[in-house]
This record gives sequence, structure tokens and C-alpha cells, in this order.
Amino acid sequence: MKQVRFFLSLLFFIHFLFSQATNAIELEVVKVGLLMDYSGKTRDVARSYLRGITDYFNYYNETQGKRVQKKIEVIVRDTKYDPDIALKHYEEMKKKGVKIIHAWGTASCLKIKDRASKDKIIVFTASYDESLATPKSSPYTFFMGASYTDQAIIALKYIQSQKKKARVGIIYNTTSFGRSPFFNKRFQSALKKMNLELGAEIVVELGANSAMEQIKALKEKNIDFAIIQETTKATVAILQAANKMNLRTQLIGLNWAFNENIMGLVHKASEGYMGLPLFPQGDQGNLKGIRELRNYIQKIRGEVGRIPSKYIAAWATGMVMARGIEKAPRTHEGLDYLKSFESIRNFETMGLTEPISFSRKSHSALRGTQIYTIRNKRIVPVNNKVYTID
Repeated sequence: MKQVRFFLSLLFFIHFLFSQATNAIELEVVKVGLLMDYSGKTRDVARSYLRGITDYFNYYNETQGKRVQKKIEVIVRDTKYDPDIALKHYEEMKKKGVKIIHAWGTASCLKIKDRASKDKIIVFTASYDESLATPKSSPYTFFMGASYTDQAIIALKYIQSQKKKARVGIIYNTTSFGRSPFFNKRFQSALKKMNLELGAEIVVELGANSAMEQIKALKEKNIDFAIIQETTKATVAILQAANKMNLRTQLIGLNWAFNENIMGLVHKASEGYMGLPLFPQGDQGNLKGIRELRNYIQKIRGEVGRIPSKYIAAWATGMVMARGIEKAPRTHEGLDYLKSFESIRNFETMGLTEPISFSRKSHSALRGTQIYTIRNKRIVPVNNKVYTID
């Protein structure tokens, strides 16, 4: 009997040691820093984006994370859309051992990219400035969208298909973000190649409450199409002015200048407005990814309501970031993470994007997108075509 008790005790002790060892290795905590603008000039779009990415990481921890024995711990800091504050928080996160950061704001992302390369810290950017997806100049930065310049060139492709030798205008702000799509060789070369004329350069600063003078100047130049690089507030001012002045120019917004909040704020003035949101709308329940995030919102908040497009963009971004984390070995070395993200090939996001691929030559996730328009208080595709970059 004593031998039996001893044997059972030994089995229990071995089981205890095994379970302790398993628990010790079963959960790798990966710290992810979020440098977001919660109170600055772009908070109108940043706040819903922040909710989307934090919701996804929580969802991941509750589901897939347990399966792969990883947990994402999120550290959030408000940059106030100030590059110096962003850099300060970046240094703080580095000291905390963070190896993956999501950064907001073109100027902020450009400011920290060289530090990140030196420190071997992965930076996913909400800025789609194309230099941030070029490994040669910025080896540790990635982004989910088509670059701002790619988007602008896609808009030019649509314009050319609608009118040969069209007169094109650009509407932008003087930040790094505002200038990013247009003031580079690729955009200028595309204009020339497509035989389109750049007939107006209009500045509307972020945070503008009115754009009457600028839209008057645009109207006087007899512009056929104008491409907008702004966020919500400035875009609303542009559309309100265009409506009041009966502007006949077709306005096309790049991704941060086109969302359902704009439609809700200006109503009639948004009818017929076109844009490149890059990601689907929250009412596209035919997509598995939309159904999944709607179910999660229902679970944690009790009701769904209208889902901001930037929430969806952030959810999809979190999904891809988590995939890169999964593929890395159980270390926190930056080079390992770089290899894991660059090895992502044809990753399915449940319909939220085209399949995602990165490589050692490109850290930009999307090479094409549909163009949408606002029609009868809904955001719908202009046609069934996916416009791609050559």
C-alpha cells in the first residue's frame, strides 16, 4: 500500500512539474507599442483607428493567441500629432523592450524610421508615404495600404479613362502627409505619361473650418478632376464650399479623405464624392472578416451600429501584425521579426483586403484597390474594377 501511495505521489509530482513547465512556456508575451494621435489634428480619424487595432489585439488574445501560445500586450501613447512627442514615446517604448510599434502621422513615422532601423524595431505605419515601404531607405517599416502616391496614380488612371487630356487639380495641406502623394517623380511622370495636365495646386490646411477661397480659386481654373489628400475636418470644409459654389469639378479623396463620417457630416454635399478607402465598408456582411468583427463588437459593446472604415482598416492591420508575430521564433530580436514579416505571402484577411504579401523588396501590402463613391447615403464601388499599380 505504501508503494502504491508513493507511486501515486510521484506521478502527481511529475504531473505538477510538467504542468508548471508547460505553463512557463505556453504564453510568450509580446509587447506592441501604439503611437497614436488621440488629441491632435487628426484625432477625427485616429480615435476610431485606435479602437479597431486594440479591439483586434484583444480578440486575438482571446482566440488565436492561446492556440499559438502568444499574448500581445499593448502600450498606448498619445503623440498629439507632434513628431517630437512621438520620438519621446518611441524612446520610452524601446526602454520597455518593445520590438514592434504601430506609429501614426507621416512626419512622426519619418522621424523615427532611422532610429527604428538602428534599433531593429519593426514599425507598422498608418502613414502610407511610399518611402516607408521601401526597404532600401527604411528597412524596418511596413504598412498595410497602397502608398499615397500609388493611390494618386490610381486616381489618375480613373481620370484618364473618363476624359482624355483632363485638367487635374490637387488639394493638400503643407504637412509631410499632405505633400506626400504629389511632390515626387512618380506622380509627375504618371501625369505626363497619361497626357493629363496639372492645372491647380490648392492648399487647405488640416483643421480648416472653411475652404471657400480655395474652392473659388479651383473653380476659376476650370479643373475637371481634383484629388484630395486631407483628413475628415478639412475634407468636410472642401465639400461644403464646393456645394455652396456649385463646383462642377469631380472631387476624389485619397484614403484619409474618404469615409462615412464625411458622408454623415455634410449629407447632400457628399453626394457623388469619390474616393479610395482601401478597405471595405462595415455593412458588407457578405465578407467573413466583416462578420467576424461585427460579432466581436456585439459581444463586447452590446450593439454594433455603424462601423467606421478606419476601424476596419485598423482591425485588418492588427491581423497582419499578429501574423508576423506568430511567424517569429520565441525571441524578441528585431531581425527575427523582420524576417517573419518579410516572409508573409498571400495572407488572407477574410476579405478585408486582397491577399497580403511582403518581401525584401517591398513592405507595402496593397498594389491595387477599387474606387468608391457616395450615392444615396451609401458608400458603393464606382464599378467592379480593381485599379492596380504597374
